Amino acid sequence: MLSDKIKELRLARDLSQEDLAEVLDVTRQSISKYENGTAEPSLEKIKILAEYFDVTYDYLLDDKVEVQDMTYGKRGKVTPADAEEKAEETVEPSKKPRKKREDTPAEAAHRRKEEEIDALPRIQIQSKIEEDEESEFYKFEILEKFPHVDYKPTALLCGVHSRTFLFENRTDIAWYRTMEDAEKEVEAIHRAIEAGETAYELQYDAPVKKRGFFSVQLADVEVNDSESDVD
Repeated sequence: MLSDKIKELRLARDLSQEDLAEVLDVTRQSISKYENGTAEPSLEKIKILAEYFDVTYDYLLDDKVEVQDMTYGKRGKVTPADAEEKAEETVEPSKKPRKKREDTPAEAAHRRKEEEIDALPRIQIQSKIEEDEESEFYKFEILEKFPHVDYKPTALLCGVHSRTFLFENRTDIAWYRTMEDAEKEVEAIHRAIEAGETAYELQYDAPVKKRGFFSVQLADVEVNDSESDVD
């Protein structure tokens, strides 16, 4: 898998997640998500990975290829400017420079899709769930979560901020008491986008608090200890 190869290639060069984050110009958290499979790098980042580690797109995207030994001696701080230089070090001087690689049909289609997405209007929203995430979203989805539990939110609003080679990258934005509240929020967001606004503040979300390790409940609803919890 791409996630496994990113991690194995990084470790083969004795790089930390912070080092690779500097190469790709992303956060360390992004590298962590790439390696655990919860997010994937964009086509542009995959291109940087291929050039830096001197591997092909097919290598990164083909699950059957094994990782080769690409260790570089001493570990050191890597900057984006080093990426091109270190990639060149892996090529023997006697070898002719590679011809510029042309996109495969799948890559070309993905690139066109990225261009279409880049042209879509976006709006900046601060997530109430992932508080360190403030992204510009171009697509929104409402997921029904706990429709039959009175003390839990019924709906979850997610926003799509980018698309990778394989899937869309989503952020959980906020919880809602009812599906109707979530739908009103999305309608208000679309009106703000149509009005040319660049940022939007949530209006209809419900305050929640943690319940146990993995669940939430409405913050303004009291729950008796004898009441069963459905997670």
